[in-house]
Amino acid sequence: RCRPGTAAGVAEALAARPEVRYATVLAGSADCSAEFVLPSYRDIARLQENGFPGDGDVRGAETFAVMRTFTSNHDWDSGELSREAVAELRGGEVRPFEEQHWERPPEQLDELDLAICAALGEDGRMAFKEVSKLVDSSESTVARRVDSLVRRGCLRFRTLAEPSMFGYALEFMLWLSVVPGELDRAGQQLAAHPGTKYLSATTGRFNLVGQIVLRHYGELYRHTTDVVGALPGLREADVTLQVSTLKRAWAPTPAAKLEDA
Repeated sequence: RCRPGTAAGVAEALAARPEVRYATVLAGSADCSAEFVLPSYRDIARLQENGFPGDGDVRGAETFAVMRTFTSNHDWDSGELSREAVAELRGGEVRPFEEQHWERPPEQLDELDLAICAALGEDGRMAFKEVSKLVDSSESTVARRVDSLVRRGCLRFRTLAEPSMFGYALEFMLWLSVVPGELDRAGQQLAAHPGTKYLSATTGRFNLVGQIVLRHYGELYRHTTDVVGALPGLREADVTLQVSTLKRAWAPTPAAKLEDA
């Protein structure tokens, strides 16, 4: 929660952090939200001790650590392309997040892997020859590393587009509390809905957090009653509308660029 009139500034400060992958201004029980990607869960304590960006305007904050991702923006299908086209673009080697084994230890990336990812994060179309110059390695080594990163699911190439381009006028976040024994079933069920762009099981007061898109505001009521209301083991639900999303998948959005103009 933020002081009145300061949510946009706090969200901008959050979006400017390099470890923040996603930041948005909300309307509802929370004023803004951000997704931090940290080296380990121990770094959460460091983040809380050092304070959040715009700390003077923050009245309260909650932290939810991701335990498992059921589906993500990378896996979302807008429905604009045929199944055949989607399959061809995605390729068959990398499994979607919901099919990965989250119990296994995370992949370990060395300095060269991270440098390659950083370079391609700035320009995903950059030729291996140019990447090799930036990371001080050979072109063949860069090509092998990229192939390995993609096969292991550590690196994905995607074209970012605003949901509104596909006719989705409403974006909102779902904060759900589900009985632990039904968490997996509820997560799988909600992840299968075509409007679910992102869904994770988390620690904290809400143990299922999602990002949803709908064609228009009038669909929100039926989504709440028929989709959310039908989830097994549901104890509590909260909806916060995304007023202005400033950062997606590490990249500033058109809304953020308008703020800077």
